[in-house]
Amino acid sequence: MAIRVVVAGVELPEGAADQIRAVSPEYDVRILGRGEMDDATLHGALADAEVAFGNWSGQWNAIMESLDTIAPQLKWLQLGSAGADALPSAALASGVRFTTTAGFNAVPIAEYVVGCMVMFSKGWPRLARNQAAHGWERIPVTTLVGKTVGIVGFGHIGAEVAKRAKAFGCRIVATRRSFAAGGGDPLLDAAYAPSEVGKLLAESDFVVLSAALTDETRGLLDAAALTSMQSSAYLINVSRGEVIDEAALASALRDGTIAGAALDVATKEPLPAEHPLWDLDNIIITPHISGRVADLYGLATNVFCDNLQRYAAHEPLANEVDPTRGY
Repeated sequence: MAIRVVVAGVELPEGAADQIRAVSPEYDVRILGRGEMDDATLHGALADAEVAFGNWSGQWNAIMESLDTIAPQLKWLQLGSAGADALPSAALASGVRFTTTAGFNAVPIAEYVVGCMVMFSKGWPRLARNQAAHGWERIPVTTLVGKTVGIVGFGHIGAEVAKRAKAFGCRIVATRRSFAAGGGDPLLDAAYAPSEVGKLLAESDFVVLSAALTDETRGLLDAAALTSMQSSAYLINVSRGEVIDEAALASALRDGTIAGAALDVATKEPLPAEHPLWDLDNIIITPHISGRVADLYGLATNVFCDNLQRYAAHEPLANEVDPTRGY
C-alpha cells in the first residue's frame, strides 16, 4: 500500500508539486492549497496520512494538540520552519518524528547579520536619520577588523556568520551545547559551553543570537546579561524574540548600557506600534525578513524532498528534532 503524504498550507513554487510526487512511487501525495485549508478537509486528509509537510499556522497548532485523534497514522511531520519552538509538549511526546528546515536559509540570515554589523560600525542608523532631516553631520566611524563577534548558538546560521565575519578580520567566539565537552570548531577562536555565556558577552563587540528557543534560552538576555556586555557592544537577534527580555533591552539601549541592537524578531509579531523599542535611535528593527529570500518555499521543498528520499530508504532524516531538547 502506498504511503499517504499530505502537503498542506505550503506556498509551493511552480513545479514543486511534481518534484514531490517524483521522489518515489511509494508515495501517494495529496496537496492542499490555502483555499482548501478548512478544518474538515485538512483533518480528513490527515486521517490516514503517514507523512505530512506543513507551514505553521493556527490550524496546525490545534492539530498538534490532538495528534492521536486527528492523525492517528502520522509517523513524520516536516515543518516548514527552521525552528521547532512552536511544537507543544503534547506533540513532542506523541512519538511522531519531526524535522525542520534548519539551515536552508542560513546564508541570507548570515548576510543580514553582517550587514547590521557594517551598518553599526559605519554609523548608518544615525546617518539615515541625518539624511531624512537634511543634516550634514560628519560622525566618527570604525572598522570591523579586530572586533570580537560572539555567537550564541553555533548552528547552521552561526557557522555562516562566522565565515563572513572572518573575512572582515573579526575574532569569533561562540557557545553551543556540544562545546560542553571542550570541543570547538576550526572557524572559532574560542568555544564556550552555554553555561559560560557570560564570558562571551563580556568580551564581544557584537553579540549575535542564533540559538533555538528552548526553556534554557527563553529570557537568556535579561537585565543582568545585558549589563555584563560592553557599553560599546551591539546586539543582533535573528533567533526568537523571547530570547531577550525586551523591557530590559529598551532600558539598556536608553541608558547606554549597550551601544545598539538590531532585531529581526520580536516576542509579539508584528511588534506593537506602541512598543517603546520603536522610538529608540540606536536600534534597527526589521519584520522577520532576514531569511525570506525569493525562493524560500522552493528551498524548503528541496529539504522536504531530500528527507522523503531518506524516509523511503529508511535512512536517518535531516534536521530531526530531539524531543528532549526541543530542537
